[in-house]
Amino acid sequence: MEESVRRFRSRSFGSVADVYEQSRPGYPRDAVRWLLADLLPEPIPPYDVSAFDSYAVTPDPSYAAPDPAIGYPTTPPPPPPPPPTVVELAAGTGKMTAVLAAEGHRVIAVEPSAPLLLRLIRNVPEATPVQAVAEQIPLADGSADAVVVAHAFHWFDTDAALAEIARVLRPGGILGLLWNYRDESVPWVRQLSSLLAAAERLEARQAEDLIEKLEWSRLFTPPEYAGFRLWQPVNREGLLQMVASRSSVASLPPAEREDVLKQVGDLYDETARQPEGLVMPYITACYRMRVRK
Repeated sequence: MEESVRRFRSRSFGSVADVYEQSRPGYPRDAVRWLLADLLPEPIPPYDVSAFDSYAVTPDPSYAAPDPAIGYPTTPPPPPPPPPTVVELAAGTGKMTAVLAAEGHRVIAVEPSAPLLLRLIRNVPEATPVQAVAEQIPLADGSADAVVVAHAFHWFDTDAALAEIARVLRPGGILGLLWNYRDESVPWVRQLSSLLAAAERLEARQAEDLIEKLEWSRLFTPPEYAGFRLWQPVNREGLLQMVASRSSVASLPPAEREDVLKQVGDLYDETARQPEGLVMPYITACYRMRVRK
């Protein structure tokens, strides 16, 4: 994609920040746990004291209890390790940021759009906000345990962004990429995708090209894949907002955009039961790799 087109379409999110926040799906916590499984320590299981019930203990008559005034010598427990530092690029309004923070990570949320970043600050105040682009990350070398990008890498300058990500990751650090794809095994979802095919074809091809490129990357290990399911209830207004918030639609000429939205509204009216609405099924595609350094 030409740089001018990429910049224009990525800026289109800022003009629909409210719609983006209300209509976009979130991300399954299981997906985040899979991506970053090696970062958090495994919890220590409690002892099963019942296993010792069958053992008889004979008191030692020579044992003398400690003087209560002195007590037992104690060693303070070591402090817990600091939480892993996860950098999220193109963090938007904080959909993924909130999940990362809830999983116990220290999150640095990098987002170029000021309107989206302001919404993220309100939504996830515990995250550290940074206004910047993925191709120029204002962080020190080796300062991140992981970098996560949720449904956004296809807007980056691939080579420049990968080089920056490799720079800020510590040796062996994780790069996690996610995309939410509609589950087209459902008939009405397949119809919706056919309406949006022209607008979304480029986005899908860019994601596929990126993964293929990463297979041969000298910067990262070959990607591992896992898929997770996600369901989002949606009413008529929500479906229209979801479609309108996609940069591939928001950047269309006004007449073309209105035509797409009319067709989507007609599809909803033909499909939905009132007042239940519809449930949008997604498959969250996750790719995990490690930096080679």
